[in-house]
Amino acid sequence: MRIELHPSATLDAFVISRQDGRYQQAIADLHDGDPTSWERGPSNENHDRVGCVCGQTFNTIFASDIHVHSSLVGSNHDIAPEAQPRLAAAWVLLDVDEEKVFQAVIAAGTRRLCSRDRHVESSTSAEQRTVLCALQDVKDMLPKNSALLLSTDSDGTRQAIEECCLRYFLPRQFTRTPEAGTLRAILGHTDDLQTKKIDVQAALEPACHDRVKRHSTARAGRTLARLNHACDRLADMAVMTGRETKLEFHQPFSTQHATSDYITSGGAPMTTDSYKEVAQCAASVLVQAILTQEYSIPPSQRKGCTRFMRLTVCGDVDAT
Repeated sequence: MRIELHPSATLDAFVISRQDGRYQQAIADLHDGDPTSWERGPSNENHDRVGCVCGQTFNTIFASDIHVHSSLVGSNHDIAPEAQPRLAAAWVLLDVDEEKVFQAVIAAGTRRLCSRDRHVESSTSAEQRTVLCALQDVKDMLPKNSALLLSTDSDGTRQAIEECCLRYFLPRQFTRTPEAGTLRAILGHTDDLQTKKIDVQAALEPACHDRVKRHSTARAGRTLARLNHACDRLADMAVMTGRETKLEFHQPFSTQHATSDYITSGGAPMTTDSYKEVAQCAASVLVQAILTQEYSIPPSQRKGCTRFMRLTVCGDVDAT
């Protein structure tokens, strides 16, 4: 799995238009390199303002979040596509009974992933989506009476799969689990595999380059560790593609696949705790109403209890 951040709010064309192609042309004019690749893309250095796809810009992420979450259902409001990370997934299917590693590789795959939510995607969510992509591609290749080990370098992904897909989980707990939609889809595939008498297990195996970052090379030469490293390299290549079809990887208000697996808000799937997201939307509406009221009166008459809220929106204090 690979995450690369785009330049934040550096384009003038915030309003997404698939018909006239203005946004895509702005992407193509960013630099003189290969129009199909992000290899020589601009650096992510301008963080002064945060943009919404409706055209408005804000001084802080806090103000942008209030704007997005307090907007009417059905209206197009989201952080700008260039502020979303570029995502890519890669997987390798290996026969562990084969002694020769290069002959043991049965199949491999990689693809670009779409940003689906109003929030920036996390590394754990991308890792879980990678597992789903791999299961979709390989489940028909697996013979009966075999075992499938899902090796990942994300402990959060391993725990989520074990709790939600490999054992019984209460529906309320499942719903409040981040990436519940992805995990439901993984659960469907694991059920199909188990009906074919294929045992599915999840395991943690840090990639060899991650071990070096932690100043420990113990077991870095193990096959699974090196395969996880190979998957990251494959994703590195895939994440640089797709510049000419940029908007196809920004889907909060596009056609959603497997929509029955997700709880949505205004057409965008909720990929974190749905209870918290609903509460955040309600709080954002309240904050927006308070700020509208406060800014409609002279500064001398504004309430002291809203001062921190006003300073946070302006960026004078850190809300975190």
